[in-house]
Amino acid sequence: MRPSTLRYYIGESLAGIRRSTSLMSLGTIIASFLVLGMLGLVFINIYHISQFIESRVEIRAFLKDGLSASDIRGLQSRLSAVPGVKRVSFISRDEGLKRLKAQLQDKRFLLDVMEENPLPDAFDIELKDPRNVKSIAATISRMPGVDEVNYGQGFAETLFTTTRFILIVSMGLFAIIASLVVFIIGNAVRLSIFARRREIEIMKLVGATDWFVRWPFLLEGIMIGVAGAGLSCAVLVVLYQTCLDYVGSGMPFLPLVSDPFVIAATCLALLFAGAVMGATASWVFMKRHLRV
Repeated sequence: MRPSTLRYYIGESLAGIRRSTSLMSLGTIIASFLVLGMLGLVFINIYHISQFIESRVEIRAFLKDGLSASDIRGLQSRLSAVPGVKRVSFISRDEGLKRLKAQLQDKRFLLDVMEENPLPDAFDIELKDPRNVKSIAATISRMPGVDEVNYGQGFAETLFTTTRFILIVSMGLFAIIASLVVFIIGNAVRLSIFARRREIEIMKLVGATDWFVRWPFLLEGIMIGVAGAGLSCAVLVVLYQTCLDYVGSGMPFLPLVSDPFVIAATCLALLFAGAVMGATASWVFMKRHLRV
């Protein structure tokens, strides 16, 4: 493509944007991309938090009283051999009491009134894939010498189910908002086609090729999509940084994603989505309204 032709395409596309794109339409596109970016960051953070919590999902197997040292070693070997088990650590009853006192902090005096240690010996079992916790816990609970297993029953299943639900809802919302953006951009292209219908007829009469006519409208859709995505990225970065500052001061224990690379990747994904949606909208509406 010659530079002069490219300049013509870009000039016609910009002229079409000025003619057919209102501030309301551009504002709606920016808001839509902003929502898409926020959905992306929300899902990234939920996934990050769920991975953080999943990495701490482990099984605690409480042992029956009266097991000898050799029985405990044998049970540890059998636990280590269970498929899906990554690491097995023995927690003596004394060590368990020491950890409990550390967790209670200033309320540790509640344990001092007890005449003897009420805690049993236990094993902490780390898993290769926390999503298999329920089946592995069921296998361990049937082993001789194991009195009870605890892995936060109910919480782990709820966590995994909630993560899947949020993923499905996010994908549904993304599809709805993307369709809205495609429609708005396509409508702008349709108006531009309508405004230039006589000019297009003259161009065809003097021998202009189909793609010579189509390229300005295709670029127009891409420009609108990229512009809307780019402006929304600027707002998104400011809002997300404000959110990080607020959550960091109020809930410092919440592990939100603050890596600049992730935020930059989200913005690049929005720009790419804007270009794709703009091109899709232009192509669909050209097929319906542009007769060349």
